[in-house]
Amino acid sequence: MKPRKTNNTPVSPITVAPATAVKSVSGRTAQLSIFDPTSSTKRRKIAQAVSAYVYSFVGAEYPTDPALWEFCGSATRDVFSVTFGDEVAAGAQVWLCAAWCSRRGDTGPVSMPVTTRLQFGGVSANEEGMKIAA
Repeated sequence: MKPRKTNNTPVSPITVAPATAVKSVSGRTAQLSIFDPTSSTKRRKIAQAVSAYVYSFVGAEYPTDPALWEFCGSATRDVFSVTFGDEVAAGAQVWLCAAWCSRRGDTGPVSMPVTTRLQFGGVSANEEGMKIAA
């Protein structure tokens, strides 16, 4: 049996923000691509990150106050879908950003916000009384 390691290897903090890009928008769902800005060939997380926390804001200009951003979830893959509720008007301008998250739950710097507009039209899937035409 090997003796237990007595000194732990320190984990360096995340110092680089992810790069983000809006991949597509379909109705009220926006797909955000999250990737390492230092890799020109691979769309992946940085080595220290296990996920990326994704945030959104609805409005004409994004706020500088972090408390005004809404947490959307943790992305473990390079593409994350954000679905906005019926309270957000079709055609509304939305902002998305992300921050890497380490195994310990520490986050790094936040990416530059990217913007898009939700599409017009469409009906949400939970709409009552909708019939399919024959």
